Amino acid sequence: MPIWRIVPAVREDASAWLDYRRWTEVIVRAETAARARVVAAAELNDRSGPTGNESPAGQAGLEDPKLYHVARLTAGIRQYASDPRREGVLKAEWAR
Repeated sequence: MPIWRIVPAVREDASAWLDYRRWTEVIVRAETAARARVVAAAELNDRSGPTGNESPAGQAGLEDPKLYHVARLTAGIRQYASDPRREGVLKAEWAR
């Protein structure tokens, strides 16, 4: 199963972040890039809740292509060789 790297697509001081947690790097095993976004958001509990009386955005920050790029890893993946059939987050680092 492919391994994907999710990294920020905008600068850390961009207003697009709103109240989303900013992940500096997330490594995910999933069938597709889109599935990697969904798996990462679900496992890292990245869903945004309502702010004040606003409705929830319905989308996690990790699922937003304007906030994060997803690229397939081809080099250096040996370190993530645990169970190549199980999808999931293999590494997650967030900015403090």
